[in-house]
Amino acid sequence: MRAFVYRARDAQGRALSGRRVGSTAQEVILALQTEGYVVTDIRERPRLWSGFRRRRKRSEADELARFCRQLSALIGSYVPLPRALQVLERQTSDRWWRRRIEQVRTAVETGIPLSEALRREGGAFPELVVAMVVAGERAGLFEETLALCADHYEMEAAVSRKIRSALFYPLMVAAMCILVVMVMTSFVLPVFQQVLTSFNAEIPLSSRLVFGLGSALQKGWPAAIAAVAVAALAVRRARQTPAGRLRLYRWIMRVPVVGEVVRQGASARFCRVLGHLLGTDMTITEALDVAARTARNPVLEEGVARARRHIEQGTDIATPLEEMGFLGPVILQMIRVGEETGTLPEMLHRAASYTEREIEDMTERLTTLLEPVLILAVSGFVAFIVFSTLLPIFSTFRLIRTGV
Repeated sequence: MRAFVYRARDAQGRALSGRRVGSTAQEVILALQTEGYVVTDIRERPRLWSGFRRRRKRSEADELARFCRQLSALIGSYVPLPRALQVLERQTSDRWWRRRIEQVRTAVETGIPLSEALRREGGAFPELVVAMVVAGERAGLFEETLALCADHYEMEAAVSRKIRSALFYPLMVAAMCILVVMVMTSFVLPVFQQVLTSFNAEIPLSSRLVFGLGSALQKGWPAAIAAVAVAALAVRRARQTPAGRLRLYRWIMRVPVVGEVVRQGASARFCRVLGHLLGTDMTITEALDVAARTARNPVLEEGVARARRHIEQGTDIATPLEEMGFLGPVILQMIRVGEETGTLPEMLHRAASYTEREIEDMTERLTTLLEPVLILAVSGFVAFIVFSTLLPIFSTFRLIRTGV
């Protein structure tokens, strides 16, 4: 049984709220309706221990694409919205995702618009989905707007898969190399150091450096783990505040190569979403706001907020976007051409496709360069450790032979 909190009105129209236990939200709604109440809002009450376990707060692009595509197909087949949501809920195997769809279906069945029901689920449904559903509600084009959302998230998922597959091998090589070095310096080197100390052998500088590294790793690993944990906690806390996220992303974007990939990724998402939204009846300022937030980059969001104020005063779109210094020259030129020819949504989609190809090419070049560099660096470090370890041993054997 699950606990639900609800808001309702009685026969006299008076508002009330409370808690009720039931297997599903629909069961609780039916029980309240039999008592003469009209439920206006209901959602599951969080358990006391839910904060101690890891909970998802955002949906994956694959899940969003599948949800939008299937819901678009069902609505296009004239299936009523509550029934379509119920079908999606039943066929979903992921428990967290099924709960989100159930909450949306329950809200829709109480008369709440789909866009508002999606918005109440927080990070489960991004602002793009909510904005496109709002546009579909205004124009009566649910099927078309949901299909556009599905196209967007399918493209995003495909790009993410390509980037992950390209980075998998270099990251795996780096992790294995770090593991080998840690094992050698923590377990193998101390044994050699004890043997050499027992022979009173003279230890060269390079060997002392290697043995010192092994000793530091043996004694200092708790402090190293604590430092990493503190740094991760500090980054997480910084991301929870707007000012902290802005400073963090500004620092990330100064990092060579990585910052460029982050900038290009945010630019591609911004152009793709803005192109979708401008194809609806949404105003340019509303579309800019949603596209900037969907890009998930506070530096871009801050720049778009400044550009929006100029656009509201009647200027063109390309000039304020160029002044914010985030979008690349090719994207800006495409936006300018789109404004001049009246094909801005189409040019934004082309700019997004161009930027996504640039990201793929950049990632491939990075991984192609990174693999031999990692192998050479680790091979050189391992060779230095082996040389520094064997050098005093050979010197000791030579002294023993001379003494004999």
